[in-house]
Amino acid sequence: MYLTIQGELVIANDYQNQDLYWALRGGGGGTFGVVVSVTLRTFPEPPVVVLNLNISFPDADSMWSWVEGYFAALPAIDDAGGSGYYYIDPAGIIFGSPGFVTIHFFFDKTNVTAINEVFDPLYKQANNINGTSVTNITVSLPQARAVYPAPYGSDGTGGNVLIGSRLYSREFLETPSGPATYVAAFKNITTLTPVPIYQGHLTAGGQVAQNAYVVDSALNPSWRRALGELIVPIGWADTTPVATQTEYRNLLTNTLVPILAAVEPDMGAYTNEANAYEPHWQKVFWGYNYPRLWEVKQKWDPTGVFRCNRCVGSEKWDAASALNCPAS
Repeated sequence: MYLTIQGELVIANDYQNQDLYWALRGGGGGTFGVVVSVTLRTFPEPPVVVLNLNISFPDADSMWSWVEGYFAALPAIDDAGGSGYYYIDPAGIIFGSPGFVTIHFFFDKTNVTAINEVFDPLYKQANNINGTSVTNITVSLPQARAVYPAPYGSDGTGGNVLIGSRLYSREFLETPSGPATYVAAFKNITTLTPVPIYQGHLTAGGQVAQNAYVVDSALNPSWRRALGELIVPIGWADTTPVATQTEYRNLLTNTLVPILAAVEPDMGAYTNEANAYEPHWQKVFWGYNYPRLWEVKQKWDPTGVFRCNRCVGSEKWDAASALNCPAS
């Protein structure tokens, strides 16, 4: 890995400038210098089994009951090699009634029947609820690139939305009360504000967890225990008064995210998909790695040339001045 720092070209790898190499992998790539070249290990492209499950429920109670079962099944889905995304829609925005949508990817897998067997208890649970509509498509594709087609359609960036998130652990979901506790947290949030659609990711576990004692990097330690993350979004229209936007921001920061965080207080958040106003960001974003990251930052960028909101070392700068002035 090559960087430019204070006008000089620096090499960082397992043999040179190991502290910088450690920090760059998880501590924010643009926080310590400008990365100009990276060498990556690549692997042959695998096949993939893709599962898309859409369910509409007659009411929110039946949806939440099923979601509890889904949370309980996530460790088994992870064991089958699954990853993916899911959307919980208590307001009925997608189907007109409370709904659930998920798409799971099983890379380097080809057996559709084996994957459907993992989900069979969930299919049965949904079909046993009167008034529920279940649509499932599971296909085997020869190349993983089919999962990531070329961009098309409208540009979805630029919307008015803040998100709060927390990583959730496998060990907690495997406890008898774990899935129900997360459902209760979401239901509590729903009573406080009409969050349109909750998002969940199954993006860890597997090799991420297995590398806990193999790879030494600045990655948030919570990732090594996590199966993925849960997201609470709150948005507004362009015409929403600034005062109302501030109320939404405070609601998310001071009420909604703390409800989610209280389920597993020792789990953190994924920096790229977290609340930009997170008050405890050092711990939440980097856990016990933060003191070491701070030391690396002071060594390689002592004057704070590279800084951004809630990045390593940003507490030295005044947020009210857009980080242009030192903190008083």
